[in-house]
Amino acid sequence: AITTRIFAVSSTVKNSSRKADRIPDSKYRVIYNGVTLEPRTSEQQRQQYRREWNLADEARIIGNIGMFSRLKGQAVLVQSFAELAREFPDVYLVIVGSERELEPGVKQELESIAATYDVSDRVIFAGSRDDVRMLLYSFELFVMPSRVEGFGLALVEAMVSGVPAIVSDIPAFKELTEDGTYALLFESGDSGDLREKLRFALTHEDEMAECARRAETHARSRFSAERMIKEYEDAYAGDLREKGLL
Repeated sequence: AITTRIFAVSSTVKNSSRKADRIPDSKYRVIYNGVTLEPRTSEQQRQQYRREWNLADEARIIGNIGMFSRLKGQAVLVQSFAELAREFPDVYLVIVGSERELEPGVKQELESIAATYDVSDRVIFAGSRDDVRMLLYSFELFVMPSRVEGFGLALVEAMVSGVPAIVSDIPAFKELTEDGTYALLFESGDSGDLREKLRFALTHEDEMAECARRAETHARSRFSAERMIKEYEDAYAGDLREKGLL
C-alpha cells in the first residue's frame, strides 16, 4: 500500500502484473529498456566472423541470440531452417548463447534436429559472446522465436542495428514492433509459418531492408539509453514534486 510507483519495462509486463497482483493501474509507469548505439561493423570484421565459422564471404547468415531454453523457441527455428536449407545453399544459421544449469539438454535437442535433417554443417553454435552487438551487423536476418518474453532486448538491439527481423507474435514482440510494422511476425510455435516467413525474407531482400531501415529509425528514437534515463529521471522528479519533496 505504501508503494507509490511501479515501473514496468513493457505494457505486456504491466498487464501481467496487474492481473496477478491486482494493483491499481495508476501506480504503473511503463519505461522501455534502452540500449547504447554501437558503431557499425566494418566489412573486414564481417569477413572475419565468416572466417571464424569457416563460411564463404558471400554466405548469408540467419542469426539468433539468447540462452538455450525451450521457452526461447530455438527448436522451431532450427527445424524451419532445416526444411529450407537445400533451397538456399548459401544460407547458414548461427545461434549465439549457451545452456543454463536449470535447463540442460536443450543444445543437444537442437543438434539432434539438425542431424535429422542432415544440416549439422549449416547450423553453427557460437557460444556465449561479449561482442553480440558487433555480431548483429554480420547477420542478414535476425530471428527471435520466443514463446514467452517480457521485453526482448535482443530484438531491440537488432532493430537499432538495422537488421531485418522475424519474430514470434507474442504480446511483447507485437508491442515492440507495433503489430509487425517493424518486423515480420509468425505464429508462435508454428514451424511451418516460420518457414514461410523465412522463405519470404530470403527472396525479398529489398523489402526486408526497407522494413529494417524504418525499424532502425524508430528504435533509435524509442529505445535509446538516453531516452530511458530521461524518462526515469522525469518520473522520479514528478513523484517527488507530488509529495512536496522537490
